[in-house]
Amino acid sequence: MIINSNSEKSSVPSLDALTGLRFFAAFGVFLYHALMHLYGRSDFWIISGGAVSFFFVLSGFILTYVYERRLTSGGVAMFYVTRFARIWPLHVFVLAIAFVFLYQSKYQYYPDLTPKLLGHLLLVQSWVPLESWPMDFNGVAWSISTEFGFYLAFPWLLLLGRKRFAVAYLAIAALTAVGLVLINPSSPEQHRLVFTVVYCHPLFRLLEFASGMMTAHAYSLGWHRPLDRLPPWSHGTFELAALGLMAWLVTLNANAGFFTPRSGFFPHYTTAFQWTSTGVWLAKGAGLAPGAVVIIWVFAWSRGPISYLISRPFIVYLGEISYSFYMVHYIVLNQLFRLDWYSPVLYVVAALLVSLGISSLLYTLIEVPYRTGIVAAFRGDWSKVWQTLRKVPGDFWRQGIGIAAVLAVVLGIWMLRIDLGRSMIENSEAPRKQIGYAVANRGIVFRNEARLLQCDVEYRRNGTLYLRMLWETLPGASRHRFVHIVDEHDQVIRQAKGELEKFRSVRPFTIVLDEVTLRPEQLKGGRKVGIGFFSDKARASFVESGPRSMKNYRLDVFDIVTGKAIDLSDAFQ
Repeated sequence: MIINSNSEKSSVPSLDALTGLRFFAAFGVFLYHALMHLYGRSDFWIISGGAVSFFFVLSGFILTYVYERRLTSGGVAMFYVTRFARIWPLHVFVLAIAFVFLYQSKYQYYPDLTPKLLGHLLLVQSWVPLESWPMDFNGVAWSISTEFGFYLAFPWLLLLGRKRFAVAYLAIAALTAVGLVLINPSSPEQHRLVFTVVYCHPLFRLLEFASGMMTAHAYSLGWHRPLDRLPPWSHGTFELAALGLMAWLVTLNANAGFFTPRSGFFPHYTTAFQWTSTGVWLAKGAGLAPGAVVIIWVFAWSRGPISYLISRPFIVYLGEISYSFYMVHYIVLNQLFRLDWYSPVLYVVAALLVSLGISSLLYTLIEVPYRTGIVAAFRGDWSKVWQTLRKVPGDFWRQGIGIAAVLAVVLGIWMLRIDLGRSMIENSEAPRKQIGYAVANRGIVFRNEARLLQCDVEYRRNGTLYLRMLWETLPGASRHRFVHIVDEHDQVIRQAKGELEKFRSVRPFTIVLDEVTLRPEQLKGGRKVGIGFFSDKARASFVESGPRSMKNYRLDVFDIVTGKAIDLSDAFQ
């Protein structure tokens, strides 16, 4: 996630079109997470992966564009202070919010809570090669941790490679290739850990950042100036071509089988290739970096119609608050998803409005004052620190009015949802029941795998089934968790996707929060929903108690025919 603002670019011309693009990239991440909440599928990952890769490339471009001619070895300390002031205050504020929201249900059970929380506070969570570290708490902050690694390396990459950018770039590419070979998984079971490291660790994403640096270096040398002699109509053509290239790369990656085996380009090759570290590295973002380079180059230079539109003040402002938007959107989506939305569109619109409103508030009250105040304090300009603090109450009052208006609109959407859905609900109201049993001293035991401490089942009016399970892992955990939809003969007709794959990487007696969303089309034709653990080697895990099926190897949690959760109270006693 790039987090640079026009206020940091006073010595060079601003590139408003790129600032506007930041919002649309952040919106892509928002859209992916919204679709994941609604449909529980990972097929949309390409949206988020491409947006994050774009941010990494854009970050390298903007920092080099701003600092290439003015950064000296004596200014490295000031650079670090500026970047720290830009990212850390908001990160800590949102981390505290995430911690408060989920502490009672999840974090209080963490055996490694203190070191993990400390790692997130220090913004080094994506540097730790453990599957459970980077995306915990406020999960989206993993990319900020990765960016923090880029910031630490940037001054030295710039100073050492100022006259030999190509050599430095090739060296980074070579080191990345060696790392991908060394970390290549020997079996599919190691794939998730490799995915975490390759996708999140700054060393494996540094090439994308360096690609942005190379692009900015070429731009500063004036390689774009011959394009100025082209006729004005060609500017729009270049913009469309750049966006078309990115769309083609997205389609290529999505159809290549990197996410799930399917037909498409080179299906036999990529089905095996997706399990390699290089396949993960390409599919989860690096494969889209060339498209990001072209888009950044074109929109930094072009004066075409698309650049004009995204350079309007309102869009630029959305780009300015995109860091706050990126940091809070996942929490907003989580909290609003707990409400009963019969329309996915209304859910997405409401979450977008709330996220933007809170983002605007955080930008004014956290981002700008802390960034200005910390930099001024480092310079010893305490009068400016005081002036910054004095402005906060007035800014809060003005922004508070705007936030109140946004919340009023969202409340209106909620009431509109009731009015629009009333006739449908009266004619055919789908039964809805929520059960929740939290008995930490016992639970329902899946032999050798996990103890189910809590199970919430919610059947919503739009026909979506939402499962929220709290597990305690056991020492012998080695199987994959499954969710089955079975027919009247107890035969499996469908297995839900987009779920937690296994608990093997989690230490024994760790509490794991597991959420699954099943769409109406997944439930169609089924009679019951059941959960269990299975592997090809160890087969299914025996369930010690509760309403069971499959010869006591599957726990039944929901009756599709009646639309009611199956009572588990006796098993939890």
